Amino acid sequence: MQAGADVNARWFGDPAPETPLHWAASSNDVAVLDALLDAGADIEASGAVLGGGSPLADACGFGSWAAAHRLVERGARTRLKDAAALGLIERVRAAFAESAPPEPDEITHAFWSACHGGQRQTGEFLLEQDADLNWVGWDDLTPLDAAARSQADALVGWLRGRGAKSSEELARLTTHHPSAQRPAGSDRAALRSAIDQGAMTVEELLSEARHRAPRPVPTLGTLVSAVCTGSLVLSSGHFALDGASVVTGRLGDDRTVDAGDRAAASRRGA
Repeated sequence: MQAGADVNARWFGDPAPETPLHWAASSNDVAVLDALLDAGADIEASGAVLGGGSPLADACGFGSWAAAHRLVERGARTRLKDAAALGLIERVRAAFAESAPPEPDEITHAFWSACHGGQRQTGEFLLEQDADLNWVGWDDLTPLDAAARSQADALVGWLRGRGAKSSEELARLTTHHPSAQRPAGSDRAALRSAIDQGAMTVEELLSEARHRAPRPVPTLGTLVSAVCTGSLVLSSGHFALDGASVVTGRLGDDRTVDAGDRAAASRRGA
């Protein structure tokens, strides 16, 4: 650089036109990163090998956490998933206070990134915003897989308690139930998983869904889609578990379930 090298020179080979700052970020080399920035490197330069983004995108994607935090300290802009991966809970919360809150896919991707970064606080918040608990993302990993790869053991335990599964476990479920389709939301995945494992009563599941849903009770679609194995069915306005009526209620005009008069039931040894 002292001889006049361009600190923003592009690598035009395969696979992406990265700058030296991208390389320093993905290599977790904080000393080189600082030197490049001090010499005028563009902290927001595009071209990352991971999605064409900034050096911060590379740092977070490759788990180069020291470099990622230094980039933020030096003024790098954070996407929702960057903030989630780095445990920047205030930035994550701020994204949901904007006039245009994040889209569902963006929320799920950020949740995956939080698990990749071993960040329970941001992960828990994003799961409350209906992130998909069992989305199979980058490297064909679920959030549980990502947390395990990062050796975030406490986070893995928490995810297991919420009903998270590995990609291998999801594949076995799909093979065992070929007609099943993976639910789109985390409430559906959590309900299905808990029923499959016999870990919770239906009453407890409804209570959990009610607590987390933006509406006072879970939608009919959420409950039906959650039990894709066929262990929970809807018949004549009643939910039944393995043929036994477990939830009584009516279908309202908004197609939600009034579960105020439900009965507790459980499915054990599933």
